[in-house]
Amino acid sequence: MCGIAGIAGRDVELVARMTETLVHRGPDDSGLWHDGHVTLGHRRLAILDLSERGHQPMSWRRGEHEYLITHNGEIYNFAEIRKELEWKGVRFRSASDTEVILAAYAEWGEGCVTRFNGMWAFALYDRARRKLLLSRDRFGKKPLYYWLGGGKAGSGAREGEGSTLLFASEIKALLQHSAVPRRPNAGVISDYLYRALATHSAETFFDGIYMLPASHSAVYDLDTRHLLLRRYYDLPLGERPVSPGEIRETLTRAVQRRLVADVPVSLSLSGGIDSSAIAGILATTQPSVLAFSTQSGQGRGDETRFVSQMVARYPNIELRTNPLAFESYLENYRRILWHMDEPFLSHIPYVRWEVARSCHEAGRKVLLNGEGADELIGGYWISLGWFMADLFRSGRWPRMVRELRALAGTRELSTVLAIFAGVALLPAALFKRQVGRRDEALAKRFGIRLAANDPASRIDDVKRLDGKSLLKLLVTELILPHLLNCNDKMSMANSVEARAPFLDFEFAELAMQIPQQDLVVGGLRKHPLRQAVRDLVPAEILDRKRKDYFSAPTSQYLRHERMQERVRELFRDARSASVMDPKAVLADYEGFLVRKKANKQFLQRAIGLEEWMRVFEVAA
Repeated sequence: MCGIAGIAGRDVELVARMTETLVHRGPDDSGLWHDGHVTLGHRRLAILDLSERGHQPMSWRRGEHEYLITHNGEIYNFAEIRKELEWKGVRFRSASDTEVILAAYAEWGEGCVTRFNGMWAFALYDRARRKLLLSRDRFGKKPLYYWLGGGKAGSGAREGEGSTLLFASEIKALLQHSAVPRRPNAGVISDYLYRALATHSAETFFDGIYMLPASHSAVYDLDTRHLLLRRYYDLPLGERPVSPGEIRETLTRAVQRRLVADVPVSLSLSGGIDSSAIAGILATTQPSVLAFSTQSGQGRGDETRFVSQMVARYPNIELRTNPLAFESYLENYRRILWHMDEPFLSHIPYVRWEVARSCHEAGRKVLLNGEGADELIGGYWISLGWFMADLFRSGRWPRMVRELRALAGTRELSTVLAIFAGVALLPAALFKRQVGRRDEALAKRFGIRLAANDPASRIDDVKRLDGKSLLKLLVTELILPHLLNCNDKMSMANSVEARAPFLDFEFAELAMQIPQQDLVVGGLRKHPLRQAVRDLVPAEILDRKRKDYFSAPTSQYLRHERMQERVRELFRDARSASVMDPKAVLADYEGFLVRKKANKQFLQRAIGLEEWMRVFEVAA
């Protein structure tokens, strides 16, 4: 796990500065390479092959051809690919997965990425063909940003041309180039303020800076200065019987793959079904497990009781809990924002920061987590609302009534009914008008000076989706990309590698085959997963209908005296005044303090936007 940077040109001093901004991603080693046409930089977090043979940028020769790479990530099946290449006569000089990527490219070309099972972002320089290959893993677990200077990125950054290609693991590294503008991207900020969306497209909050999409590679031609993006993978949808045993076996293999490391592997344990399932697999196959968790002491959102049940069941799990505190939140907020590169939506980065910090302080470098299960197997209330809509639209009304009755008494029932009504009953035209009215009300209340991006082009398409297609959308656009971005940035901010077994592509493809009608039974979401791990996880965890998360008491934090001082200072002379009315934001915040009707979620976004513009000196 590492930080990568580079430029299609010779600028060693620039790339040295870029890699220095990424030292947190790789404190163990650094490297630079150039040939007058390309400059590559690397920061290393040593996890596989801890020797100097794993140093990057790494070179590889095959005949007259030479290839170089700077790579961030892990290829979990590299040993199998290595054996196949050795059978073909290839000889290796290291025990690293990075060398296998180079040899695989030499053997199979750009298509080599389809053979990889893992997470990656790399830049591979084919010197003879004068091409740079940029690639990112199937689900986008590892980030890769780029900027095309002196040119244009084209529609949706699908292709483009320019005088300079600059790329890096994080945006802050790109900003080391004096020509990269710090202009806000109005369209992305609009989606953030009106729709609570972040990391949902190739565009970023910085105008002109793009993120290479997941499941894509890009080839940059050094002669034509042209960048062409290509999708190499699309998560397939289908439907067939899937047994609990098959789910269990596939998940166990995914966990075992993510134990490949030359350093100890630990676990992020929240007390939910997903991380508990991984904990159970680890505890029954490993002599000891070191797990990290947080404790907010605020009731809902604090899963200490459930975490304790897992520890009591498995004595070989050693738990280290980090209590959340306002002082830490306030002290680290701007640091977290700097590491995130962009504004974020909620408390999620802070909580993951604390978990990763505990892991780092314990001297650990690798942390498994339960990311991806909710999106793939229907763990969110939006998924349940869509499930009810599917039952209604297909005429399975008795089943729908039974499932709704099973939710009686839960506080989320009204949310599920609202989603169901919006999808199945509300005409698209009326839904669009409602969205438009909400946008107008929000703009008036907070003096938002940006127009809301028109949702009309997507509403009809999204409403027509069945529940399984919605899950795919959650994976590819709506939820998972932002969570993976938080996961990567917060773990790497603490020099920790995060691994997500549920996002093993074999498990993801199996999950997409589970029949929609099996995903919810008796009001319990992710029913197939619950059945698959019933002997591993305590019943009290498995049979919960309410879904909690790693959480922090943000309402309490926002009302803290020191936070009041901070917010008032921020909006007295706001850089974001060109985006929204600071007086209106402050007025709503003052109402929030005395518990009058206020929009807490928007206030969090407004504060985040203002802080971001200050931290990165974004043009007002």
